[in-house]
Amino acid sequence: MIDLEPLLFAVLSNIKKPIIFSFVLSLTVMFLGSFIHVAAVPIIYNVAHTALCNMNFDYKRYIGVTLKQGFAMMLVWAPFSINMGIILKYIPVNWSDIALPAFIFALLGICISCLCEYFTHMRKEKYSFAVSISVNKNKVAETTKKLVEYISCVLAFVVLMDRFTEHAAIDILILCSLTIPMIWAVMNKKHKSYIDTVKEHFNVKVPQLKNLYIIITTAGFLMLALRSVGFDEFLNNIFLTAMGNFGVISTMLIIIFIMMLSSWIGLHPFIAIAIICQNLNFANQIVSTEIYTYSLLVACSLSNLVSPTTISTAVISSLVDRNVFEVGVKWHILFIAAILLLFIGFLMILM
Repeated sequence: MIDLEPLLFAVLSNIKKPIIFSFVLSLTVMFLGSFIHVAAVPIIYNVAHTALCNMNFDYKRYIGVTLKQGFAMMLVWAPFSINMGIILKYIPVNWSDIALPAFIFALLGICISCLCEYFTHMRKEKYSFAVSISVNKNKVAETTKKLVEYISCVLAFVVLMDRFTEHAAIDILILCSLTIPMIWAVMNKKHKSYIDTVKEHFNVKVPQLKNLYIIITTAGFLMLALRSVGFDEFLNNIFLTAMGNFGVISTMLIIIFIMMLSSWIGLHPFIAIAIICQNLNFANQIVSTEIYTYSLLVACSLSNLVSPTTISTAVISSLVDRNVFEVGVKWHILFIAAILLLFIGFLMILM
């Protein structure tokens, strides 16, 4: 209902430096991905591809890295991401209480992404950069106005519901997803377009999500099986022992590494996070729920980055014509190391 391409073209047409271009792309996919999830990736890729297709460097790898890392940072703070819904369902914390620190962390992560790209490729290969795109200024102004209004409306609704009602975070996110687009369409006199989009979603998109349904069903059966054999007690004892022997920061890093490894070998990150959240007793732990929440969000973000089974990896792999393991791991080793260092500093501030 909002044509984003004119706005994206207008923004990119004024950028002359590769590192700024990278920052804007990452920031854009982080913001748009917060509301339309992985659908933001092909939209932004198409605009970036149009802008860079005549450049004399490997622009597909450049765009792929930027979008993948920006999307990963989105998972750290976005209210509508699946991992956020899972985490807030099991951990007694409000999204509004963690949103600002998580958003700051995500912004710093994007800065790190740009610096890693600069020192590993831009500076060495000396990218020549000249973006020239014609834009319709009136359409850009209209799109910008609508986008700002929509995002402001969504965030205000989420924060108010989160702060002043007793509904679970996952219920609030579902309510927002169902009601706000419908209200927005009616206000802008595009209800017919909205109805057509809903019909298309149920007729075309929902059947395409059968793999996700299988993942969710599998996760449910797996968690029931684990609980039946006392896995929850075993997991809690491991974490308490680890904290006593290695400290809080080391234990949180262990969580991240376990999730990254399990995701890399094929276990979907959403299954991994659901297993941890459902079996871990956060009330009996010796650290605050906020620290657990931030740790699990970072774990989800990096697990999504390296996993060959996530939708974002599959989409970007298809767009840039590279295999999923190259898109998921090879491009991000330095970035992951830098994010872990940032996370250690983040935890030290919180503690």
